[in-house]
Amino acid sequence: MSIALPFDFGSSYQAIRKIGQGASGRVFEGIDRVRGDYVAIKILRSDLDDDAQLVQRFVNERRTLTELEHPRIITVRDLIVDQGMLGIVMELASGPTLGERLATSGAMTPAAALAVARQVAEALSYAHGRGVVHRDIKPDNIILTNPGDVDEPGVKVADFGIAKILGESSTATHLVGTAHYLAPELVRGNVLSPSVDVYALGVTLYQMVSGQLPFGAGDDNPYAVVQHHLHSMPAVIPGLDDQVWGLIRGMLSKDPADRLSDDDVVSLAGDIIVNVEGQPPLTVPEGTLVPHAMTMLRQSTSLTTPEGDEEPAAATDDAPVPIDLENLRALGRSASATILKAGPELDVEVLDDPSVGEEAEESWWSSRTHRISVCAAGFLVIAVVVVVWIVIGGRSRGAGGQEPKVVDGLSASLPMQTYPSGLNVTRAATVSKGTLKYTLTYRTIKQPLSGDVLEVVTSAHSCPNATWDETVKVTPHSPALTSIDARCGWTISLKAVPQQQPVTVTATFPAKEAAISNQANLQTWLQSQQQATDKALYNDAATSTAYSLQRLQTMRVKIPSRVKEGSAIPVTILGTWPGGENEMTPIYTTPFSSNPTSILTDITGGKLENVRLTDRCSGAVSITPDGHDVSALHPASCSIGAEIGNYQVQESPITIVAGGS
Repeated sequence: MSIALPFDFGSSYQAIRKIGQGASGRVFEGIDRVRGDYVAIKILRSDLDDDAQLVQRFVNERRTLTELEHPRIITVRDLIVDQGMLGIVMELASGPTLGERLATSGAMTPAAALAVARQVAEALSYAHGRGVVHRDIKPDNIILTNPGDVDEPGVKVADFGIAKILGESSTATHLVGTAHYLAPELVRGNVLSPSVDVYALGVTLYQMVSGQLPFGAGDDNPYAVVQHHLHSMPAVIPGLDDQVWGLIRGMLSKDPADRLSDDDVVSLAGDIIVNVEGQPPLTVPEGTLVPHAMTMLRQSTSLTTPEGDEEPAAATDDAPVPIDLENLRALGRSASATILKAGPELDVEVLDDPSVGEEAEESWWSSRTHRISVCAAGFLVIAVVVVVWIVIGGRSRGAGGQEPKVVDGLSASLPMQTYPSGLNVTRAATVSKGTLKYTLTYRTIKQPLSGDVLEVVTSAHSCPNATWDETVKVTPHSPALTSIDARCGWTISLKAVPQQQPVTVTATFPAKEAAISNQANLQTWLQSQQQATDKALYNDAATSTAYSLQRLQTMRVKIPSRVKEGSAIPVTILGTWPGGENEMTPIYTTPFSSNPTSILTDITGGKLENVRLTDRCSGAVSITPDGHDVSALHPASCSIGAEIGNYQVQESPITIVAGGS
């Protein structure tokens, strides 16, 4: 779709010229007509506009991303849905990207590379502390703000949270362009965590000091690259300072539990810079940095369970299986449909691979030389385990129909989920003495909230017989009252969620009802609860205004296009729900009465002082001291908006004409 320039976007921005284009859309330089400065406007691809899930993510992430304010992060000013276009309004930063710098000038000095890594890690630490994972750290998303400074070029990280909004897959088939920066756990489909950003930054640091990628320069085959992430160690960079190499090695650990944190990178990079100042860039001939294959298991190794049983154990999801994607593709149609399930962690004897140098083996396996996961096993061993797993009935039931053994001491959690209302929910689960405890923690960062929320709690085959604590009132969800179909749903009545004071609710039931027998089961179950809840809430066929704290997306002001000076301006505020804008149930009308709507009460926590009309009329209108009513004073063309709870209500234009007009 072509766009004629200039064009208005939202009520406050105008795009004036195209400055770039990427896989997700086009970037324009624009003007913020309110602040009077320049901005970058990223318009997403037109084929994404019809994606209902994308639009919902867009709305959900607006507040989270606009509140990321850090000197090392490109500020997101607004996320806008306008005229069938989805767009992100951002700070306009000058300077080349790190990717452009590396493409034109090659390797950087170790000090400069460490300075960039430290600054990026500072941004990551800030964002991770607020529950935001970047997901796509790479040189093209790092902007150099003062590239002329050889020793310490300033940086700003762009596109925070954009990968989540776009719903980008973590598999090689969907991330061809960024496969070089994928953490192994993303390839395996494990739970997303901040450590994936540290891994990607480690790849970037390797690239900065060597001028080459650690796992195949310019390899267009994402499957081959993925195999390196899973099974290879990067080559040691000749001439690189030992401390710098140690930092890179710690950032590129295959196991996220062993990987350095963002705060570790900030501290260590800052310390190491002092020791490498003045060192020139390394010159590494192209093609000399060949990744090493990791040590494999003896195929003859006897497989035993941790308890010592001599029969092979049933496969679990505890350890991901290294699937050779290229070989599977070459095997043909039937092989491509084969699914290899993971097996348990086993004690095995390690066979040294003579192709792996002593230095590399010591660096990567110093803490794990006598115990590694079956994920490093060859296909023959895996096939045996898989066949046995199929024969004995997999992880759900054995040949005798027995329930899987429930393991105590398990725990899992999900990142905080933020709704447009400002309501945040964190989901966590633990297993102890055969009982699953499901914990929901609700918060509001700014204005208080109140009202009912929905939570779906499922099990393996039916709705679990959950027992809720008595912190708040919890009742079975009623489709008849809400017109929202939510099997296994519960209505949780949050009488009040004060600012920065969490409200915690717990449910308990037998872990066997959810088929929880290992850590992977628990994490998967936890994710399914959030997905089932979102599916029920965001069904656009439901026209109900129930569960406004979760389902109310945006609001807009509806006013006459023209009014006469000296008259009251009638204001109606309409809400947008998953099914669209609801004109039948306005959230707010003037003249304001003392009986607010239930929706208004929910999203303000009953604090009506958190409802205020606003204007951009430069004195042409008058708003009553309580902020609830507005009148026209003088002729003008301007706009009326509102602030309601945690919402910034979309403004509407108005023309005030002279009284005789």
